[in-house]
Amino acid sequence: MKNKKAEITNFLGKKVMNKTNLSKRFDPKDRTFPRKVKSKSESLLLKNKKADILHENVIFIILNVVFFSMMLVFIYLQGSSVHLAEEETAKQISLLIDASRPNTVLEINLEKLFLEAEKEGINRENVVNIDETKNLVIVRASENSFYEYSYFNDVYVLDKIEGDSLVLEVLEKND
Repeated sequence: MKNKKAEITNFLGKKVMNKTNLSKRFDPKDRTFPRKVKSKSESLLLKNKKADILHENVIFIILNVVFFSMMLVFIYLQGSSVHLAEEETAKQISLLIDASRPNTVLEINLEKLFLEAEKEGINRENVVNIDETKNLVIVRASENSFYEYSYFNDVYVLDKIEGDSLVLEVLEKND
């Protein structure tokens, strides 16, 4: 009878031990676990660890904001500078020369580029130069920079300035 009280069957029919038997079998007093003793310095380190995580995150956020603001300023300065206007104008003029046939007259409005060049101290006559020997279009809108771009068409190009426009006359090259 004592054995039958100790064993109880669950709803699947398996024999399960009684609670009284389990408590005797796994007595928490019998088992001793090593207890780690924390010193005062360890407890202070744990407190500082929580503060360090906050400080690290704040520093990380500040550095990211500074980096992205510098990137935006750089992009703004590059996008609104004279260098971009020089490059764009040189490429457009060389593509127009490449696409034109001999005995063609091209008139290009360069009012904005002339204004930017005059602010930098460059005369209108020196803004666009065409080198027929190397087939280069050279655009200079500031003292410190210029941009040159080549064209492939084997033609002779006459350039002159009329008001705010550049007039190019594309002629056949006579060797």
